[in-house]
Amino acid sequence: MKQFFWFHDRLWLYAFLARFRWLRSYTRKILLIAFLGTHVPLLSLLFCFIFFTILPFHNKVQVMVIALVATLIGTGITLFALHSLLTPLSMTSLALRQYQRHQQLPDLPTAFRDEVGTLMADTSETLHKLDEVIRYMENYDDLTGLPNSSLFRELLRLVLLHASPSQLVAVLALRLDNLQDVTGTLGYHNGEQLLRTVAQHLSRGIHDDAVLGRGSSDEFWILKSVTTIEEVITLATTLLDSVSRPFLLDSNTIRTSASVGIALHPIDAVHVDVLLGNAGSAMAVAQRQAGNSYQWYSSELGAQLQERLRLEADLHHALERQELYLLYQPQVATNTGNLVGVEALIRWHHPTFGMVSPAQFIPIAETTGLIIAIGE
Repeated sequence: MKQFFWFHDRLWLYAFLARFRWLRSYTRKILLIAFLGTHVPLLSLLFCFIFFTILPFHNKVQVMVIALVATLIGTGITLFALHSLLTPLSMTSLALRQYQRHQQLPDLPTAFRDEVGTLMADTSETLHKLDEVIRYMENYDDLTGLPNSSLFRELLRLVLLHASPSQLVAVLALRLDNLQDVTGTLGYHNGEQLLRTVAQHLSRGIHDDAVLGRGSSDEFWILKSVTTIEEVITLATTLLDSVSRPFLLDSNTIRTSASVGIALHPIDAVHVDVLLGNAGSAMAVAQRQAGNSYQWYSSELGAQLQERLRLEADLHHALERQELYLLYQPQVATNTGNLVGVEALIRWHHPTFGMVSPAQFIPIAETTGLIIAIGE
């Protein structure tokens, strides 16, 4: 508080001049003070010279004209010099506004060592460092330090842009199979620690010509230009081996696994979003098949996934539409032939697909949690 009043007391003149609209420019404030500081004493001196000397009037006029002309010339030179000396402050202020409004980095000189020169150099260095931090935060995941989804998509776009029509570009999507179990058992902090550790292992498991990024909360993306299918298989196997090892979290040894989906350019797709979507679809299939494996994308796989998504969406409304019903299968004792009970079997008559096998919709109901409502 004492320091605040100390600065406030030192800024009294600046605060006073800032009240006037036409003096909002700092350069105008300085020039006004310089003008008054040089002209008030001079005009006072001329006034005394005219009224208190006994020289003839024409001599007084000559002296006054010479003094005024010399004053105007000197004032012009002085104000021009002051304006030039204040240019570094104006440039610094303009650089700050340009960066704030348009994210334009300044090109201020850094060779000067006085107070204003240091201000320009420090401003330039600070804005460049700030811009680096902002760009890093925009393009990199704050948890793992890997390229985030936006940067990864841009890198993939550039690779596809420069790839020949026959160049194979592999896009792999990797998801941990049991991250939710770890988070639910050991807490969110340990789940984040597991992701950081897995990211480090994956980074060490790939070569410099591959790009590793974080796609979502528990998903990683990998990009690599290849010449043979065997290279992709080797990469997928390496990634799985990097994850399927024990990790130590708060004195708890955790074993995890991953599922990997693979899509190839130009075989499966030629666009960024389609490639990533296909790799994610294949990854989802690998995870449903028990995990700790990789799955290639195919058009048949895409059709199956579309059908599953349609069934999953329609299953939410099947109960309301009374599309689910029960069949009762009698249970007969083989030794006596007597009826000993019945088994209730649920069936789904889909308005479009007809009878849907329980082998299709029961796993969907278990995954989405609808199995509880169906059981009731």
